[in-house]
Amino acid sequence: MDAERPIDGAASARDVLERDPSGRTPAAAWVLLAVMTLLAAWARFDGIERLLPQSPEPDDHAVIQLVELEAGTPEGARPAVFGRYPLLLARLGTLAPRAVDVEHANTLDEFLIAAAEPTLRLRLLVACFAVLAIPLSFLLARHFLDPWPALLAAAFTATSLIHLMFSQQARPHAVHFTLLLLALIASLALVERPSVARSLCAGACSGLAFATLQTGGFTLAPLVVAHVFAPKAWNARSRWLAACSSLAVAAAIAAAFVPGGRVPDPGATTAEMNLDGTVVSQGGLMFELVKLNGLGFPRGFRQVFVHDPVPLLLGCVGLVLLLFRLRRVVRDRRVLVLAAYSLPYGLVWGMYAWVYERYWLPLYPAMTMLAAWAVWRASRGAGGELAWRRLFVVFAALALAFPVAVQGRFVLLAAAPDTVHEAADWLVEHAQPGDDVLVTPQLNLPLAYSNADDALLAETKRAQAWRGLQRARPLPAALGPRLRIRNVPTAAVNEGPERAPANAERLLTDPKPRFVVIEATRWNRWILLSSLLWRGAVERGDPVFASQGDDDGTRSSFYQDVPAPIPRLFALDRMGPRIEIYTLR
Repeated sequence: MDAERPIDGAASARDVLERDPSGRTPAAAWVLLAVMTLLAAWARFDGIERLLPQSPEPDDHAVIQLVELEAGTPEGARPAVFGRYPLLLARLGTLAPRAVDVEHANTLDEFLIAAAEPTLRLRLLVACFAVLAIPLSFLLARHFLDPWPALLAAAFTATSLIHLMFSQQARPHAVHFTLLLLALIASLALVERPSVARSLCAGACSGLAFATLQTGGFTLAPLVVAHVFAPKAWNARSRWLAACSSLAVAAAIAAAFVPGGRVPDPGATTAEMNLDGTVVSQGGLMFELVKLNGLGFPRGFRQVFVHDPVPLLLGCVGLVLLLFRLRRVVRDRRVLVLAAYSLPYGLVWGMYAWVYERYWLPLYPAMTMLAAWAVWRASRGAGGELAWRRLFVVFAALALAFPVAVQGRFVLLAAAPDTVHEAADWLVEHAQPGDDVLVTPQLNLPLAYSNADDALLAETKRAQAWRGLQRARPLPAALGPRLRIRNVPTAAVNEGPERAPANAERLLTDPKPRFVVIEATRWNRWILLSSLLWRGAVERGDPVFASQGDDDGTRSSFYQDVPAPIPRLFALDRMGPRIEIYTLR
């Protein structure tokens, strides 16, 4: 290729990824995309109420934002976590219909879901946005790939375990992913055929991505690049005027959803309050400059690999193949737009040591396209002019077989009763009304309480929604026996090891519970008070129930930070921690 050749979008698309810029998407591809989207919707909505209300997702700040907005809490009285995320998701939640009405609840399960209504409402809203990511992934890939590899790229998104996990949580990450795709598509449309309308639309999409998560600010880079490298339909003055107007639109939309009136956390350290210059913080989210040591690269690779190994490895192959075409890549303005987002984003989090799997979701558009292109290249290289299409179908089916199996297993577990519900059902069947049930810390039983006003329950964060509903509205007597649930108070745990033996003895004898429910996890082995209660139940009682469950209680919900999630999915028969119940002699 001529080294002096200028940047050109359509021609270089053929050079870089062999995409036919004049090719149309066949009807069969649209049909398959529709079927894939429907299947992805089923996977994301089936079992979406899992683990509610007893084990909601961590960092449920969007739910707190929704509750505070609907309550009309003044800015100065809002909790500190209100400022953790921009407010787009929470404000959309205030406009969405209620997921369930407690006035029409009749069964215990219906009352339980009513107690978690704000969380379920946001989960449903997030899932709706998440499903839109499937067709948007296809539309984004069509800017670079022919219809069939573009469809495979969308399939990698649809079968992604990370995307599925966060599609069922009342957190903004899956919503941000969809709006990110929209922002990238808008910037690509602008760089291909610039106009004032497309410029303003691209700015609005970037602003919406920013209004969902702070990392949406990375979408401003491709927005600027799209204006800089747009075809010369504008003169220099018009180009910069359009760019400034687009950025102004993005800033205005983002600013409209910035949380206001954040109350400082009284427990914040000097570093968290950004007084020593080593931390960049917003609303309690911290970016510690001392952690810019490059450890995010190996950690990120491992985090993505344990969830989505197939698209990651194929994406690496595609990246290597693309590097052999580097001179042609840098002449494609569309590649430059995508790189303007992916490279800075990947570099920042790759350099940062404190990363989570959800941080890498915004890089999935580039990864899935490279993976699909690698499969397409392999089929073209292995087959002749007529055979390569059949080979592509075979290779694509092989590449999707494992992700589909993993996703299917997740869907089955999410829809099945969890271990905590299993334990609660056993107590309903075997306990008598008024029985005293001692429960280890942070375990919230989905049962009808006889002591919903108990002060000890107020100290258990996860029990607040369910306890609050029972306090506000007496439950029908037909829901089963009302038990006296005693959660081990957090205050007793925090009193320290010197008080643990006396506290354990008091909890086991004054009054003596009939049942002791143990969350049989490593966490309760490490906490001295919990381990003493566990030992006391074993020594003084008889085991009457044990679930399979996971001994890593904090990861058993498959919300985040799950070590070896795929082996765990196939090893367990239901989600949730291992639960043991003892009856004291």
